[in-house]
Amino acid sequence: MLPTPVLKTVSEIYPKPEEGEQKKPIAKYGRFIWLDGPSNPGPSLAGKPHCVIWNTILYGSWVIEGGEDGLDYGNRVHRAYAEWFLKTNGSLYDKVHIEEAFIYPPFTLRPDILYGKNGEYGIIEVKSYGSNRIDEALPQLSIYVYGLLNIGIQLKQAYLVLRDAVVSQDINALYEMGRYHYNYLRDAIRTPPEKPGRSCFKCPYALVCRIPKPTLFS
Repeated sequence: MLPTPVLKTVSEIYPKPEEGEQKKPIAKYGRFIWLDGPSNPGPSLAGKPHCVIWNTILYGSWVIEGGEDGLDYGNRVHRAYAEWFLKTNGSLYDKVHIEEAFIYPPFTLRPDILYGKNGEYGIIEVKSYGSNRIDEALPQLSIYVYGLLNIGIQLKQAYLVLRDAVVSQDINALYEMGRYHYNYLRDAIRTPPEKPGRSCFKCPYALVCRIPKPTLFS
């Protein structure tokens, strides 16, 4: 039987924000900041509107000015939690994978922590925000579960680690949720967005929706 890990909330491991080396953006256009280039779609896009999904894959990762600080903090939280998990639970398992890539076309699955013993595995998704936003975290975790089970990884445990809570999740329920979100994401990749609407100025992709690619990236 797969041992149950010792888990703590994010706030117990990483209690307060610290200064860190921020990632330099590729470019900045007014209040629009281009952080990363185009890449394979990932489960972190689950729950997003199809226009955001399509633009993220085509144009890369964009944020409105100030959003890069939150991403940098989230990265530091993930590193700190992974280091703590390895020190606390590493001896319990045969393998512990930290953000290792697994391919389930057309997605690249990079679960935060995947731990296993005797062919059975558990998965942990770490979020820097609180349990009041748990609905935002579940779609991503569900796609990991759906994809990993379908490539033959025998998942027996699943956890969401949040700033103020550690929540165990049912594998079967996550699998069914993941099936839905996987199909939605796969279809959204093939569906270009319509012309920008009135409220799109609030979206970091408003710029790339309005300016032709040769003009923006030449």
